[in-house]
Amino acid sequence: MSILVNLKEKIKFNKNILFFFQSFLFIVITIFLLIYPISIKAEISKIDSVSVEGNQRIETQTILAISGLSEGKSFSENQINQALLLLNASTFFEDFVFEEILKRCTDEERLVLMIQKLGDEISTIMRQIAAYNFETELHSEYRKNKYLKGI
Repeated sequence: MSILVNLKEKIKFNKNILFFFQSFLFIVITIFLLIYPISIKAEISKIDSVSVEGNQRIETQTILAISGLSEGKSFSENQINQALLLLNASTFFEDFVFEEILKRCTDEERLVLMIQKLGDEISTIMRQIAAYNFETELHSEYRKNKYLKGI
């Protein structure tokens, strides 16, 4: 029983560290993005080419879509910083932080964290299914009552 309590305390501690790190990083990036553009004159350039490297699970086009960067598009340094902020804020990169935490855990902690993550992912899927079912039923009802004419 004491091992389980100890694991729960360590997991809570790891979650608190992750939350603190994410909050701190968000605040630092936000302050930087607010102050930095004021201190320099924005120079506009054109993107000659865009290269995405190191992505294994996320398609290059998805990363480019999130960032808003594309070849031939004009940009300023502030827009590049904004693109980095958008990429960091996307949920696609949560797994990288999670993997770093797992590297520092014992086998028991890793097992508990992975089981919790699996539970969270199953809950997310169930919420998405419920939302889809609700929207489908709502649209059917609207069509039946002719609230959505011509659809």
